[in-house]
Amino acid sequence: MRRLLANRWIKICALFKASSQTYASIPRQRWHPIRMALERVHYWKPLNYALTTVVRLFIGRRVPDWIIYHLRRMGTVAVRLPNGSLLRLWSRGDDWITSAVWWRGIGGYEPETVWPFLWFAATSRVVIDVGAFNGYFALLAAATNPTARILAIEPHPNLAARIGRNLTLNPTSDVTVLPIAVSDHRRSAEFHIGGPGLPSSSSLSSRWKGIYRSIIVPVSDLATIANDWGLLSLDLVKIDVETLEPAVILGMGSLLDEMRPVIFSEVLAETNTERANYSELSHKLVDLKYQFFELTAQGPKFVSTLAPSGNRNRLLCPAEKVPSWLAEERWPPRNS
Repeated sequence: MRRLLANRWIKICALFKASSQTYASIPRQRWHPIRMALERVHYWKPLNYALTTVVRLFIGRRVPDWIIYHLRRMGTVAVRLPNGSLLRLWSRGDDWITSAVWWRGIGGYEPETVWPFLWFAATSRVVIDVGAFNGYFALLAAATNPTARILAIEPHPNLAARIGRNLTLNPTSDVTVLPIAVSDHRRSAEFHIGGPGLPSSSSLSSRWKGIYRSIIVPVSDLATIANDWGLLSLDLVKIDVETLEPAVILGMGSLLDEMRPVIFSEVLAETNTERANYSELSHKLVDLKYQFFELTAQGPKFVSTLAPSGNRNRLLCPAEKVPSWLAEERWPPRNS
């Protein structure tokens, strides 16, 4: 009976997926009235709670991506970390990460990054999350290590506000939100927003210009931020800034050699200039005795350079800080 009901729910969700894909072809800038009506029904809280709860009850945690994307959970989502602490996130059904966490648990979003990140966060004194989106990784670090000092950096005004709301749900977290962009310089610059609401991709890169709209934001580098905030150490950095990760990392300057942070970074390059930037960064970090690991669904894999590949997430670790599980290309223990 359970299998029969589950199959029926999957068929219902398949119909929902098909209709969503049909209306997804309508340009978002026009906000077609039919699409708006569908979204209003989908995001009516009682219906959203009922649908998401019943569907997860019958199909469990092994949820396809399209369900997570098209049937996003609304309201407060609470998940328990391996150390027993509780992490809470809020969404009005407008962000992928909170939905993924509700459907699949703590590793529902980028598990190949989350588990190694939690392991390093457990012993980090200072953590910086650059391109923090809704604050997920910053809050993970805070819940894993309540004594850590954490900066969540996010220039998108709506996303910075969302981080603030999530902080009110996690009042013991020592997280400071900085509504600025990060690069290798200090000045104001155009920040190109990738879409309405809470877009998953926005960037200082000119390649994003014209996709939706641009705003002027203050820009700083991590060396200056560390000095301004009186950081005596920098142990862990997570970076997701859509192709400009090399500038952010090189903007640490002497901190790379003096403080030796472990770095989780996206590697995304589509132009020759972007690929050259990652090549330059690879040589710089090799000279500083960093090792590179590609983060895959099967576990971390040692790689010799930061050349882009199918898996965009990388772990850049000082050689003296490489733990045994990482050197052996295994998953970290999950008892942090």
